[in-house]
Amino acid sequence: MGSDIEKARKGREHSHFEPRANHSSAFSSGRMFIREDEVKEEGDESTINSHMLNQCTNTHLHLQTHLANAHAKPQSKFNLILDLRRRITKCIRIIRSWEETRGIDPIPLNERRGVGNQNNGNGDGNRPGHGNDGGSNNSSNGDDGMNIPFQMMLLWFSMTLATNNIIIGSLGTLVFQLGFAEAALCAVFGTILGGIGVGYMSIWGPKSGSRTLIVTRFFMGYYPSKICALLNILTNLGYSMLNCILGGQLLSKVSGGNVSVVIGIILVAVASWILATFGIRLFQFYERYSWLPQLIVLSIITGSSVSLFNFNKPLPRPQPPGTLNARCLTFFSLCLSASLAWAPIAADYYVYYPPSISTWKTFLMTLLGQTQAMIATLTLGIGLGTVISSNESWKLHYDSTPGSLLMAAYNSLGGVVGKFCAILNVVGVISNNAPGAYSMGLNFQMLGRRWDRVPRSVFAFGTTVAYTACALGGRGVLYEVFKNFLPLIGYWVVVWIVVVVEEDVLFRRPWSCRYRLRFRSGGDGHWHFQQDRNNVQHDNRDYDYDWSSWNQKDKLPVGVAATLAFLAGWVGAIVGMDQIYYAGPIARSIPGGCDLGIWFSAGFTAVTFPPLRALELMLIGR
Repeated sequence: MGSDIEKARKGREHSHFEPRANHSSAFSSGRMFIREDEVKEEGDESTINSHMLNQCTNTHLHLQTHLANAHAKPQSKFNLILDLRRRITKCIRIIRSWEETRGIDPIPLNERRGVGNQNNGNGDGNRPGHGNDGGSNNSSNGDDGMNIPFQMMLLWFSMTLATNNIIIGSLGTLVFQLGFAEAALCAVFGTILGGIGVGYMSIWGPKSGSRTLIVTRFFMGYYPSKICALLNILTNLGYSMLNCILGGQLLSKVSGGNVSVVIGIILVAVASWILATFGIRLFQFYERYSWLPQLIVLSIITGSSVSLFNFNKPLPRPQPPGTLNARCLTFFSLCLSASLAWAPIAADYYVYYPPSISTWKTFLMTLLGQTQAMIATLTLGIGLGTVISSNESWKLHYDSTPGSLLMAAYNSLGGVVGKFCAILNVVGVISNNAPGAYSMGLNFQMLGRRWDRVPRSVFAFGTTVAYTACALGGRGVLYEVFKNFLPLIGYWVVVWIVVVVEEDVLFRRPWSCRYRLRFRSGGDGHWHFQQDRNNVQHDNRDYDYDWSSWNQKDKLPVGVAATLAFLAGWVGAIVGMDQIYYAGPIARSIPGGCDLGIWFSAGFTAVTFPPLRALELMLIGR
C-alpha cells in the first residue's frame, strides 16, 4: 500500500518537470494526477484504480468536447455562408420575377388576362399565383380584383398628371403672351383632340397583343414602320431629356443649391431606368399609386395660388391684325402635339389585357384618363404664368427657368411644406418619364431581327445614358427646347395617325376589303373587281387582320403608298412650320408668324394616301 502511494507521488513530481515529454496537453494540465490527500491510507488498490479510471473518462470527455467545439466554429461559418447565399438567391429570384423579359413578340391569348395576372412578361403563365385557367376568370377584372377599364383610366391619369405639363401650360401666358381664357380654351380642346388619337391607337393593344408600332406594320408595311420606330425613339429621347432637366431643376431649387442640377438629372434618370428595366409589372404597379401624392400636391398648389391668378391679363398692345389668332393657333397646336405624342406608345401598355375587352371602353377610358390629367395640369400652368406678370414676390423667385416658376408656387406654401411638395412633384416627373423610357427599348427591337436579339434591358440602359447626357448639355435652355421640340413631334405623329386611320377605315372594313381591284396576270390584261375572301375574317372587330403574320413581310403591305404619303406629309409640315430655326413660306406670309405645320402635314397625307394605296392594291394586291 505504501509503495503504491510512493509511486504515485514520484509520478506526479516527474510530470511537473516534463509535462510535454510523455503526456499530451490535456494530461499535462494536472487533471490526471492524484493528490496525496485524496488517497486514504487505509484505502486499497481497487479504490486507486477506480479513481484513476474516472479521471481518464473525464479527460476523454473533455477532449471530445474540445475537438467538437474546434470543429463547430468553422462549420457554423460555412453554414452562415450557405444561408447568405440562399438569401441572395431568393432575393434575385424575387427581383427577376418582377422583370419583364419578353420583347416585341405578341402576347399569346392564354397569357393575356388582367394586369395583376399578366405574368410580368416572362411567359410563365403557369407559375403559382399566375396560372393559366383558360380564361375562366372574368375578363373585365384583373387578377387583383380591380376593374380593367378603371385600371386603364388610372394608368393614363397617373402618367399624364405630371409637372412637365404645367410647364407646357405656362408657355401660353409667358411665351405666347395669351390671356388666361384664350390659353385655357386652346389647352382644353387641343388636349381632347390629341387624346382622341391616343384613345384610337390604344384599342389595338388588346385586339392584337402587339405593341403599337408592331401593329403599324399592318397599316404601313414592314419597312416603313421601322421609320416610325426610329422617329419615336428620337421623340422619347427628347421628352426624357426634358423630364430629367425639369426634375433636376426642382431638386436643385428645393435644396437651395446644395444639390446641383446635374445630380438631380442623374437621380431622375436612374429612377426612370429602374422602372424601364423591370418593365410592365413594376411600371404599372408604380403608376397605380403615384397619382395620389401628385393629385394632393397639385390641389394644394392650386388652392394656395388660385387667388393670385390674373384672369384678366391684358394682351400686349398694339398688335398687327390676326396676331392673336395666330398665337392661339400656335399654342393650340403645341397642346395638341403634347397630347398626341402618347399615341405611338398607347397600345404598349394594353397588350396583356384580354381581347374581349370592349373597344369603346378601351377608347373612352384612355381618353378620359389622359385628358383629365393633362387639362388640369395645363390649366394650372396657364394660371401660374399669369401670376408671374402681376405679382412682385413671385417675380423675385422667377429666373426664366421652369424650376423657378414651380418654386415660386411652392414658396407661397411655406418653407418645409413647399419643399416637400416639390419633392413629391419629382415623383410625378418620374411617372411621366418611365413610359417613354420603357417603350424606347421595344422600339429599338423593332428595327430588325438583329436588334430583336438584344435584350430590352440593354437598350433601356443605353437610352438612359443618351438622354441623361443630352439633359446635362441642354439644362440651361429648357423653355426653348419645349417650344421648338414639341411641334416636331406633332408633325410626324399626325402623319402616321392619318395613314393608320385611312388604312383601317377605307381599306380594311367589310365594304372595302371584300372587293379589291386586282390585275389578272396571264388573263385578258384588263382591270377587274375581284372578290377577295382569303383574308376576310368574320370578326366584326378584326376585319382583315391576321395578327400572327406580324413578322412575315410577304403577308404585310408593301408600304410604298404609306412611304410616299409620309413624305408628302413632311412636305406639308415644311411649308407650314414656324420655328426659330426655320419658317416655311406659308407661315411667313402670316403677320407675326403662325405654326401651321401640323395641319398642312395632316392635309397633305390625307389627300395623297388613298389614291396611292388603291394603286398599290391594284398592282401588288397587298
